[in-house]
Amino acid sequence: MSEHVSIPERVLEVARRFTSQGKTPFTRKDIQEALPDILPSSLQPTIQAMTKNAPGGSPIAASYWKKCFRRVARGKYVLLLNEKEDVK
Repeated sequence: MSEHVSIPERVLEVARRFTSQGKTPFTRKDIQEALPDILPSSLQPTIQAMTKNAPGGSPIAASYWKKCFRRVARGKYVLLLNEKEDVK
């Protein structure tokens, strides 16, 4: 791959793939298994930061990516199209 793709971009790509395949909700473990080259210590705060209804996470990821996911149960997430519409 010639260009750098950020961790949030890679996480979002995986979440979109899961959703298009009907695997929703998905878990952090699902994402970790799909991206084994990213350390959990980097991945976990990124997912936290990308989740609309979860506090904390990586400040850099949160500033741009905060509204990508909604947590629907402990450890289970769905992809958001925008603030009001979930991907089914």
